[in-house]
Amino acid sequence: MFRLAGLATSVSCKRGLTFTTIAAAARSDKSSMRLFAHSSTATQTQAQTHPQAHHTQNDDNFQDKSAPLRADIKLLGRALGDTIRARDGQATLDRVEELRALSKAWRRNGTGESFDALVAAVHRLDATQMHSVARAFSHFLALANTAEQHHRERRRRSARIQEAAAHAPPPNPLSTPTGFGASAPAKALEGAQPGMLNSTTAAGVLRELTQGSAPGFDQPAPVVVDANAVFETLCDSTVELVFTAHPTQVHRRTTQRIFVSVAAALAQRDRTELPEEIAAAEDDLRRQVALLWTSDEVRREKPTPVDEAIAGLHVAEQVLWEAVPRYLRSLSLRMEQLLGRPLPHHLSLFKFGSWLGSDRDGNAFVTPDVTRDVILRGRWMAAELFYHDVDALYYELSVTSCNEALQRHIGKQTVAEPYREVLRVLREKLRLTRDLARQQLQSLGQSSILTHGGAYSPHPAETATQAGSLPASSSSRSDASPSLVTCSNDILEPLELCYSSLVDVGLANVAQGRLLDTLRRVRVFGSALFHWDIRQESTQHAKALDAITRYLRLPVSYGKMTEAERVAFLTAELESSRPLIPFAFTRDPAILAWLREQFPEDANMIVDVIDTFQMISEQHPEVLNAYVISMTRDPSDVLAVYLLQKAANVRVPCRVVPLFETVNDLDNCVGVMRRLLDNRAYRRIVNGFQEIMIGYSDSAKSAGRVAANWAIFKAQQGLVTLFEDANVRLRLFHGRYVSMGLV
Repeated sequence: MFRLAGLATSVSCKRGLTFTTIAAAARSDKSSMRLFAHSSTATQTQAQTHPQAHHTQNDDNFQDKSAPLRADIKLLGRALGDTIRARDGQATLDRVEELRALSKAWRRNGTGESFDALVAAVHRLDATQMHSVARAFSHFLALANTAEQHHRERRRRSARIQEAAAHAPPPNPLSTPTGFGASAPAKALEGAQPGMLNSTTAAGVLRELTQGSAPGFDQPAPVVVDANAVFETLCDSTVELVFTAHPTQVHRRTTQRIFVSVAAALAQRDRTELPEEIAAAEDDLRRQVALLWTSDEVRREKPTPVDEAIAGLHVAEQVLWEAVPRYLRSLSLRMEQLLGRPLPHHLSLFKFGSWLGSDRDGNAFVTPDVTRDVILRGRWMAAELFYHDVDALYYELSVTSCNEALQRHIGKQTVAEPYREVLRVLREKLRLTRDLARQQLQSLGQSSILTHGGAYSPHPAETATQAGSLPASSSSRSDASPSLVTCSNDILEPLELCYSSLVDVGLANVAQGRLLDTLRRVRVFGSALFHWDIRQESTQHAKALDAITRYLRLPVSYGKMTEAERVAFLTAELESSRPLIPFAFTRDPAILAWLREQFPEDANMIVDVIDTFQMISEQHPEVLNAYVISMTRDPSDVLAVYLLQKAANVRVPCRVVPLFETVNDLDNCVGVMRRLLDNRAYRRIVNGFQEIMIGYSDSAKSAGRVAANWAIFKAQQGLVTLFEDANVRLRLFHGRYVSMGLV
């Protein structure tokens, strides 16, 4: 078998790419490479195309753990070959088959003659033929990757079935159901991977912690941890995954959906033994392969920051929305089995952050308007998804009895269906919130910011203001409407009342169904699906403060201050009660004219920085997660962001996260943070908690991976010691990137 970390989404007609693609296919498993069989799939027997049927005819072959995978790849290869023949003709398929045979011969023989024959065959292709051949091999590799991912899940599932059977008590013949309605026991796939459920899964980790793991080279004897300690530690943990935008590593959502459908059809084919259902699943596979071959692999327009954010929101909607509660339900079951207690219903363990549409470091197209837009889209999508969840709960919870707390919340003496009354009100709030967000998006859509990717506007707040923005929060805005959802608590509180009431009246099993899944979604996704980080480079803040101090005619402008003078100035301003600048600083035509005259090259950037903090002041604190400062090198870099938030009247400041990413910055980060910890204004603001981001890419590029990893290790070790001594909680944010294929 072969494994590819990523698949190219664009196909070039250059011979180099064509040869590379063919060579990659040649390195595949020999039997799996029979990808474009000339015989039609209609003539294949069930035993040849279905793993379970194949098992009945050839037990020895089925013992090979890869046999079902090879069957899947052959089926997909035949479907692709049939599609190529039908769409591009037999001649195209013959060329692909010729190159496949030559590449296999070179792989088998390793001789110069074999290689020369393959190169000569590639050189005989014209540009159009080369394009078709490259697409054929590229699509086959992508389909084979999908089949392999499905096979891993198939083997993991089989391992879980075997594990459950091994730990299950012996059946009681008096209580085991028989006859009509009795379910057959789940069957495990022979050849399930040993150790599949080890430390790579939650169940494996919990079992190793509480029951001991096998001794290793650095562990002479198993170590057993008390189950209560494991439970408390797990409940006190939170994992936050942050989505970032890397346009060079993304795939089209169109092709991603096709591969998801292929995996679903393979799974459906595994779950049934009925011939008509097997045939239907294989028909669906052939349809998806035909769609893949006839769809464009690349975007013809450069994605905008809004496009990237929409792609991330679709991942939340189409994948995470169902996966998160399902995983938490599975984890809770494992905790109950291995630790004696399930996951408490009020804990989620997960959060999702986002830099999509809010990472402006080096990206001039990410403006305050763009960030407003993507946050608004997140709120609209969250309201839409929660609306459907609450609507389903409304029709499910027809229960007539409730506790006193729920009755008091309703405020009526006689309500036949109290849960539906509460859910009806919440559903209406979600509908109004969703509709208002949609209206705002439609209004914003008339501007160039959405249609052309972000030409700079000197007045970024005006569009949202004219559209009638969603209120920031009922606690920070006096005009907040009680009929709208402004934060997750507006959804959480009525649902918690329903949950507690159901438990109190003896319906805990009902409360722990759909309602519990919705409660967990609220805690994970909040009111905007993601918690957005703002990121900007440190020198941009310094330029903005230099412009402000020059406009205020201070004796020494910020740009000419020493580091000690900057820290003294920032500390004094943070402790002062007067505002640093007028609230509408960048909306004054005279000030804008002065900025463009004094800073002809940086005026737009300065306005953008100041307006970004104005945008932050408009958002609910729940929506914005942190402000990350790239290239943090001095204490003033951190204090400057706190001062700019104060100047913009941000009532609940975003936590400021310094990012240390070069080797020099990693070496100096402990000293920078020590000086900050000695600053009285800083200690008051952070209130005993600091998050620090550790960068990986820049340090590796400048010093190499070994030196970079050593610098990262030393930095983390020094920071942990420093903050422990200062009695300040420290959280490390690791900037290691994995491509998700979003666009």
